[in-house]
Amino acid sequence: AGVQPEQFLINQLKDKKISFSCLDLDAEENWPRNLFIWRSNVLGSSGKGQEYFLRHLLGTENGILGGELDGSNKELMPLMEKWRPAPEGKLDLLVNMDFRMSTTSIYSDIVLPAATFYEKNDINTTDMHSFIHPFVKAVQCSWEGRSDWQTFKDIAKKLSEIAGEYPEDFGNVTDMVLTPLGHDSPHELGQALDVKNWYKGECDLIPGKTAPLIHVVERDYRTIYDKYTSIGPLLSKNGGGNRGIKWDLDPEITELCQLNGTVQEGVAKGRPKMETDINAANFILRVSPETNGALSYRSWDFVKEQCGIDARFLSEGHIADKITFDDLAHRPAKTFSAPDWSGTENDEIPYVAFWQNKNLLLPWRTITGRQQFYQDHSWMRAFGQQFAQYRAPANQRALTGYKDIADNGNKAIILNFMTAHQKWGIHSSYYDNERMLTLSRGGPVVWMSDIDAANAGIADNDWI
Repeated sequence: AGVQPEQFLINQLKDKKISFSCLDLDAEENWPRNLFIWRSNVLGSSGKGQEYFLRHLLGTENGILGGELDGSNKELMPLMEKWRPAPEGKLDLLVNMDFRMSTTSIYSDIVLPAATFYEKNDINTTDMHSFIHPFVKAVQCSWEGRSDWQTFKDIAKKLSEIAGEYPEDFGNVTDMVLTPLGHDSPHELGQALDVKNWYKGECDLIPGKTAPLIHVVERDYRTIYDKYTSIGPLLSKNGGGNRGIKWDLDPEITELCQLNGTVQEGVAKGRPKMETDINAANFILRVSPETNGALSYRSWDFVKEQCGIDARFLSEGHIADKITFDDLAHRPAKTFSAPDWSGTENDEIPYVAFWQNKNLLLPWRTITGRQQFYQDHSWMRAFGQQFAQYRAPANQRALTGYKDIADNGNKAIILNFMTAHQKWGIHSSYYDNERMLTLSRGGPVVWMSDIDAANAGIADNDWI
């Protein structure tokens, strides 16, 4: 009583009554039982070491070779970690939403019917090129297929309905949320000279300096649907921004109220509606300086205040231009220059990274504001890798004395290790093809010369 939630958590951490490290996997009630996967092949191409996912996440048949690390061999165990035996099959339910029949889909309990690129409205771009790409719905979804937007909207509506039946459990929920210290923020200097661990007693626990930021978030699951279909108040309170750059969004919120209409009642009363996928796309386009010329021009004010360089001329020709989803559906549209990207957009110069830094002398996004080659991290200093520089291949003659240094009774050889993508391990379809699975032997493969292998006493298919 009388103690703020953030301070209560800090006190508990200092007394080590609770831990960041991991769940108590011996306590069955703590196991994460359900997993919802969206547009990601977690078990296939995204999961390097799929055989371990199959054993420990799903509890299915797997292709693990060699013995398990059970903690008995201390020489092979990480020094800073407390070893816990990994359980097999932590999930009761795996739900996947993906129109591809990926590895994850094959092993899922439920696969939600998802729309393909021609069955939904969406937008896409990256900082590698200059255009916003629309996905325009050309045909209706087959059978019960739905777009990502519609699927989450339906789930949000049902969740809010169920939460309304149990207000004592889902009406007012307080969460502690840990937020990582952000790049391009003052938190980068929280420990400027060296990183110390508060949980080892090396320094005090200070959120935002020696530990993650701690926020208290109040949730009401009865209002999930209302919040999903509207634009919330934090954009009016905090504005927008990216990579340490800020801009207000009051004009854009007013425009979105006129464009989409406003919510008339409930927790989102007075806020702009966002009931459809096109509403959501227009929201993104309106609050992004890359697609809203007026905001693009205004966003440079922060840069001028920050470093004294006026770069608004990059956006002067687009002050009256505002790209909408309908615009994209009718013709390609180039993005506008903005301070959160480092290139420029005009008819003479293609997008090139760091154009702003080189030609306008805007500070680089490093702690010093200059191109930074020295990496002051203790683990990089330990390996003598503070500077990015060319390093010639090792002098084999100088390493003669190390050839028999291994003390585990096995012969040692020194090799040049070249690695590209692991063979047959990138595309998920290879994991689902019996012939390719046989070839890849169910795990990462090391290829070496038969002569080198013979010198080390290694035979084909050995576990090394």
